[in-house]
Amino acid sequence: MQLFKGRWNWVSELYYDARAGNYILKTPATEGYNRQLVFANDHHLEFFKNNLSIKKYGYDIFQESAITLYPEDSSNVLVFKDYTSGTYYAYVHFSVCSDTLILNFQITSDIIGREKWAKGL
Repeated sequence: MQLFKGRWNWVSELYYDARAGNYILKTPATEGYNRQLVFANDHHLEFFKNNLSIKKYGYDIFQESAITLYPEDSSNVLVFKDYTSGTYYAYVHFSVCSDTLILNFQITSDIIGREKWAKGL
């Protein structure tokens, strides 16, 4: 969990548009805005757009099989929880290292792709 802590800046989103049959690359330059993601020490995270808060969640890391009940779903996933009640909201596959976070929404969503985030200062 320590790798997540801190501020992340949105670098890009690669999205596969099944209807058009092609990939779309979104970046701050192509979309005209910046996004930030902040993981706090208290298992809360917050999304920002142009430095304005747009959504807060609780979060945790689980093995996907705890959600799907399929034992073969062995990937770790980032679980979003309602900020107030703590109830499950959604989850996303991820990979993280010291300076790069990948959130792969494309696995469970038709409208959001694979987001790349860079660790901020």
